Amino acid sequence: MEEALQVTQAAPNLGGLSVVLQELLRVPLHLAIYCALDDAARSQKPITSLQGLYGRLFDDFLVRRNRLPEGMASTRVKNYLTSLAVAMHTGQTLTLPKFNYREQDVEVFEYLCSRGVLVTTGASNQHVALFHQSFFEYLFARQFAFSGQPLADFVLSSGQGLFQRSLIQQVLVYLRGVGSPEYLQALQQLLGSPACRFHIRLLLAQQVASQQEPTAEELTIVQELILSDETLRVAFLEAIRARPWLTWLVSPTIFQLLLPESIAPEDTAIGRALFWRLTNHAPDLALEQVDALPNNIHKTAWIAAVLPYAKAREHRLFVPLFEQLFTIEEVPQNQQFIFWRLLQKGGHLSTRMDGEQGVRAVG
Repeated sequence: MEEALQVTQAAPNLGGLSVVLQELLRVPLHLAIYCALDDAARSQKPITSLQGLYGRLFDDFLVRRNRLPEGMASTRVKNYLTSLAVAMHTGQTLTLPKFNYREQDVEVFEYLCSRGVLVTTGASNQHVALFHQSFFEYLFARQFAFSGQPLADFVLSSGQGLFQRSLIQQVLVYLRGVGSPEYLQALQQLLGSPACRFHIRLLLAQQVASQQEPTAEELTIVQELILSDETLRVAFLEAIRARPWLTWLVSPTIFQLLLPESIAPEDTAIGRALFWRLTNHAPDLALEQVDALPNNIHKTAWIAAVLPYAKAREHRLFVPLFEQLFTIEEVPQNQQFIFWRLLQKGGHLSTRMDGEQGVRAVG
């Protein structure tokens, strides 16, 4: 990736790029698009998403006046691309007859082919397609946002088939990216509608979960419409990774909503999903939360479930939780060696655990 950036003079090295952009450019297609942009396009507002990259491609690479052939208006190119996206959606296909769309505007057709945006495909190259499905989805989302049609109306009046999933996702991404109030309205209306099919509601929950910096409005929607739904909340928890979500989940109100009573790990799917996500993505929060549980037999079961996987051996609670586990109950022999190795790797055996409990831990 760094070599490609240097050869195309897109960037001297990776150090000047944000971590988010570096991750985006790990995909060869995204890297090629970024390198094709000129310096002015790359130096604008930082690109943080595929939508942002495609927006820059559309506005600065395809329809900017100084890039267009002489005499070709940008509106011709915009209208042509929009017509392709609408036709693909209507026909639920990613390819269209070449003859029809070449004849619609030969000059624009040839221009887009020269830019690599349109490619001919199929037997004898008799069909035409956009260079990637994700760009079709971006174009559709863009024109949908400009149309003013409520997303909830569009979804509920459609067949809600699998072809719609990625389109709905892209429209949501676009609406959120431009700060449209329609984004939150669509989430509320669709998640709360009994007419909305489960796989669409699941898509919405996972899309919200993917946000790195959730807004206050999104937190409210999740609390009221996702965490209250037994069919969605486990899937939502399994999809989150960003720390702001995890910090919110262990706030007293939300944690009480998810685990209202002391219960064994094997008896609560939502509890297992919550602590598994915490353990893997915020182990410090997992240790703090399990330490705050009521002191009973269920707490020791949670400690035993969290400690082997929490990569936070230097955390102040790691050894105290270990001691608590071995003090309260006998640990089965098949688990003792696992815990002993955890202490050894954390460098704790040579200090606090050399005594009675250390001997007990290894049997």
